[in-house]
Amino acid sequence: MKKITVFATLSLSVVGCGSAQTSGQNKSAADANTNSWIGAVKAGATAYSSIKNMNDAQIADLGSKFDVELRKKGNILDSGSEVELIRQIGSRLAPASSKPDMQFQFSVVDSAEINAFATVGGYVYINKGLISFVKNNDELAGAIAHEMGHNIAKHVLEKLAEISAADAALASLSGPELIAALPSKVGYTVLLAPHLSRNAEFQADQLGFQNSWKAGYNACELVGFFSQMRKTYGDKSTIMSDHPSNTNRIEALLPLAQKLGIPGGCSSAND
Repeated sequence: MKKITVFATLSLSVVGCGSAQTSGQNKSAADANTNSWIGAVKAGATAYSSIKNMNDAQIADLGSKFDVELRKKGNILDSGSEVELIRQIGSRLAPASSKPDMQFQFSVVDSAEINAFATVGGYVYINKGLISFVKNNDELAGAIAHEMGHNIAKHVLEKLAEISAADAALASLSGPELIAALPSKVGYTVLLAPHLSRNAEFQADQLGFQNSWKAGYNACELVGFFSQMRKTYGDKSTIMSDHPSNTNRIEALLPLAQKLGIPGGCSSAND
């Protein structure tokens, strides 16, 4: 019994000596990992702030740089009846927006997909497929104003800040270097599918609805657009799978229509 006890004690002592050495090595490695993690977090936070705190002139310049990258794809149109139409509508919407001093830029994408997107600094892109899908200019105005709302609320800028914070290569850059690297680093695909939050989509709907109403368009046609999308592609279409359902978007806009004093509260558009 004593031998067993002594053996056990010796064994523990030997293991204890090895553990002390190993423990010290593990602690050094853990400290190094912790310091690396803290450094990454700090770099990410700095990158996030660099993007979020850009002034309007810097944001407009970034939007221009993204536009250059997008045009490398070769499907951004600068002329034609569709371009004239959206720029005509946009020029009417811009002064009625909640940020009339923003220099909005409207372009058409040569794509049959029913879609539209925004970048930053006032840049709005509308697919030919969406222009063909809408029933009238009031619906189109609502869709354009929605994308203007993303610009005004800086939703894509927020997403770019998140991307910069999470990307080690971007986060390692200084403010000016980071801003310069973003357009080529992020790329065309990310801009087309920025996966904005549903709250951002709801907010853009609200801003777009109010904007089109103030510009003298029939804002209820934005409700009509979502109703038509629901009839054609279902309540939760794969075309805009990351967006709120069409029903939820309609339900969120109807109280706003009543608040603005629109006769009938857009109920007739929700057929």
